[in-house]
Amino acid sequence: MPEKILCENLPAPAFIDVEKPEISWVFNGPGDFQKQCRLVVSSNGRTLWDSGSIQSAWTRMATGIALEAGREYTMTVYTTDENGCEAHAEERFETGLVRVGDEAVSCHWKAQWISGGSLFRRAFKTR
Repeated sequence: MPEKILCENLPAPAFIDVEKPEISWVFNGPGDFQKQCRLVVSSNGRTLWDSGSIQSAWTRMATGIALEAGREYTMTVYTTDENGCEAHAEERFETGLVRVGDEAVSCHWKAQWISGGSLFRRAFKTR
């Protein structure tokens, strides 16, 4: 069974700012090794990307689509061991609101430096 699913090496992170994050997991199945894996990316109950079944013992995979900013995603990892035993696990994470190039976010981003002149300054002399 896949365990310890990580997104960009973090457990259930909030505010990932990577467009195609890397997902990794630890295989701990009834068998000795993972023979196949599959990664499914979904959001709000809708499948957005499915890697399909891959003959591989690798426990690391990048998502195959660019993820949108400010959304919650679910990563479901399916594994099959050498005996044909199947298992799956899932983990949720969120993407951050601001990434370079996110027009939908940057057009609403309005900020200014806080300034106040000498309001909180006090003059003093050193000896």
